[in-house]
Amino acid sequence: MKDPSARDPYLIITSDTHLSSPDGRWAEATAHFRSFLTSLQADPPQIMFINGDIIDNVTLDKKKPVTGTLQNWKQDVCEYLSTKAAFKHIDFRGSLGPGHDFSSEISVEYAGERLCSPRGSFCWQGFQFVWLSGNVHSFSNDPPAREECFDADDLLWLDRELASKEDVVLLFHVPLRTDDTIGPGAWAGNRSITIPTEDGVYAVIDRHLGTIKKIFNGHIHDFIESEYKGIPVHICPFYNQGHYCKVSVLADELIVTGHAYAL
Repeated sequence: MKDPSARDPYLIITSDTHLSSPDGRWAEATAHFRSFLTSLQADPPQIMFINGDIIDNVTLDKKKPVTGTLQNWKQDVCEYLSTKAAFKHIDFRGSLGPGHDFSSEISVEYAGERLCSPRGSFCWQGFQFVWLSGNVHSFSNDPPAREECFDADDLLWLDRELASKEDVVLLFHVPLRTDDTIGPGAWAGNRSITIPTEDGVYAVIDRHLGTIKKIFNGHIHDFIESEYKGIPVHICPFYNQGHYCKVSVLADELIVTGHAYAL
């Protein structure tokens, strides 16, 4: 018999926490996220999954944002690690976001050693959570300048993972291009921060439409609920507005509800 005082298990998926050291661009983001974690202490999630842009690694030079140095990156990583240490009862996991968690100066492998594995999977409440990390922050709208979001090896890995699993929740930072994301994803310089429909990741997803139950992205700093070929797509970024998705299971169905935590 279930203990009447026991709470149902749940996990939280968010993105774009942009944790920053006091010397960084958005130092207030760290305090906001820690306040949120404190608010969960009476009923904490089993897992906190941050779907890319865990840290910010941006500083201001004469009020203009510039990518931080390796030293600044390390300071931001320390903010994340100390946050994890302060909330040991929560299992922190995540994917990596290009341009913030890693960059041309900081390899995805190096970032993976300090923040989280660039790709992987875990099982929770009968569902398989599969994540990977893309390489491109934004994409040119000029077709000759097309850039692939994921390495060929990552796509082969993803194809194998999806072929070997059922009831998959797929997570990666840079969002799919849908009717709901293309507008908010417009970027300066005739670019977009959504993945072009010609990208190889779509062909992999299309081969496994019956396997994937939900897709979670990030990168756009707006709460968005969309769909791709019948698969619900959720974007729930934490930065500024405190968006997150609470994920639970009811009668073998995955339930996703959007929330916001404001200071």
